[in-house]
Amino acid sequence: MFETNFSRYFLIVKIPKNKTYIQGYVYNMNNNKVYMREIDVMRFIAVILVVVGHSAAYQCVNAYENMNYDLCMLQNNIADTVIHHDICRLSETIYLFHMPLFFAISGATFAGSMLAKKDGQYLRYPTVVSLIKEKSKKLLIPYIIITLFWDIPLKYLGGVYNNYEVKTVLYNAIQGQLLLKGNSYLWFLIALFNIFLVVYLLEKYINNSVLNIYILVLIHFMRYGFSNNFTYTAMENALFFYIGYIWSSYREKYNTIVRKNKYIIWISAITLILIEYIKN
Repeated sequence: MFETNFSRYFLIVKIPKNKTYIQGYVYNMNNNKVYMREIDVMRFIAVILVVVGHSAAYQCVNAYENMNYDLCMLQNNIADTVIHHDICRLSETIYLFHMPLFFAISGATFAGSMLAKKDGQYLRYPTVVSLIKEKSKKLLIPYIIITLFWDIPLKYLGGVYNNYEVKTVLYNAIQGQLLLKGNSYLWFLIALFNIFLVVYLLEKYINNSVLNIYILVLIHFMRYGFSNNFTYTAMENALFFYIGYIWSSYREKYNTIVRKNKYIIWISAITLILIEYIKN
């Protein structure tokens, strides 16, 4: 057993005998998985931002759902709270980057799982079929189960489908939630599944980061021709995913830069957020 220190930000990581240290990753030889401490920190920050950003939502109005607390408050002469007003302004800033950050984190972790090769094959995902099988278990199946047995019933009980007939409720629930035509907070699971597949194929058959970025930039701007969230959200965020994928190769260099300039980075980030908050 030996020890290595990712950076002064994080705890010393102890690596057992069945693991090794590859390109800055803790790599588990038993299950072909890697561990990156800083990813946990970024994921924690991103989760907090998502919670804060969504806490301001008072509306869910589209062709398949009808929930509008803003209108109810207006009709009953209920004034908005100062806290909610401020969170709404802050949310506009958070929405500029919180989902791209999440997809970049996913890309970074995916890069770690693509490190180990044997005879030209990825150990974690030797074939595209193996990737589809694993990601279906982790993304598609949870998406279907949670949508049918949690999301739709919860929205029904919450009055989202009020004033609709039973047949219309069923139709709107399936169309709006399961087929992502309405407002479904699980859209990112479908987007991730599609992105994993696209990036895997690019890395396996093209394996040129510059060309891959060029392709994903084109896809990013071509998304405006697609209205369905099954394709639009994946096309929108695949580029951010791949940026995280590439970043993972240089993460230790970036860690060094962050360590040396951590106070400047924190002050700059807080300043930018405040400026955007004041502008809104």
